[in-house]
Amino acid sequence: MLDRTLLHSVRLGAVTLGFGTLIACTATKAPQVPEEAPELEADAPVADEAPAAAEQPEQEPPAAASADADDPLVEGQRIERVAFDAGSTSATIQGRITGQEFVDYKVGARKGQRMTVDLTTEHTANYFNVMEPGETSVATFIGSTSGGHYEGVLEETGDYTIRVYLMRSAGRRGEEARYTLKVAVADGPAAHGGDAKVAGTDFHATGKVPCTKGGGQPTTQCDFGVIREGGGTATVHVTHPDGTKRALYFEAGRATGADTSHAEMDGFAASREGDLTTVVVGKERYEIPDVVVMGD
Repeated sequence: MLDRTLLHSVRLGAVTLGFGTLIACTATKAPQVPEEAPELEADAPVADEAPAAAEQPEQEPPAAASADADDPLVEGQRIERVAFDAGSTSATIQGRITGQEFVDYKVGARKGQRMTVDLTTEHTANYFNVMEPGETSVATFIGSTSGGHYEGVLEETGDYTIRVYLMRSAGRRGEEARYTLKVAVADGPAAHGGDAKVAGTDFHATGKVPCTKGGGQPTTQCDFGVIREGGGTATVHVTHPDGTKRALYFEAGRATGADTSHAEMDGFAASREGDLTTVVVGKERYEIPDVVVMGD
């Protein structure tokens, strides 16, 4: 009788003073519930949420005046070695760059030699810089501020860099430039002797020469400016009355080429008669006296 009464009391959750401890232990026991996972700290990352990637600044295209010219190449860079033909002290290179491309021309030379560089182009944002051996960013000559002609006595022996490029604004627009680069290296600080330059210009002489653009046009007089490098090596820059320009190249007193980066050019020829050289470039014709190239 007592057992039934006790059992009934347990089921009803009743307790009596004599059996309270036992009954409480039996009656309050509940099924075990798995422990809750500890709460994550407020600043801990959520497991299934990847941390946000750090925002990267927009990459700036390599600056022509500061891009690394050493291996490995940077985007858009080409490196070319300038080689002179046997017995020649100069080389003429025709090239093309598009957008943010640039070309590093390597020229081996000795301390005390004199180097001249001329860039002929119709693109107004196409320039070149000159950097000394081992240098990849600091230019001793900056074409965008100094123009398309460089001349200097070299202070070190090694590979000099001539970097041809477009200004950033033109590069970002994807523009194209065709150019002619003439590089000359000669012994001695002043191979053209005391040949002074015309005040306010890069030319050793200026004047007029007979010229025609062909196509039935009569012969007229074109303005010229000549940069002499000594020994009959020179560049004659000719400007037609309508403003178009042409560069004629001479070595050892003989016409060797012209700026043929323009689409209308289809040939070059030169002939001599006495002290006059007649140069034909496509349909154009020029008469260049020896005194222009050689000086007095």
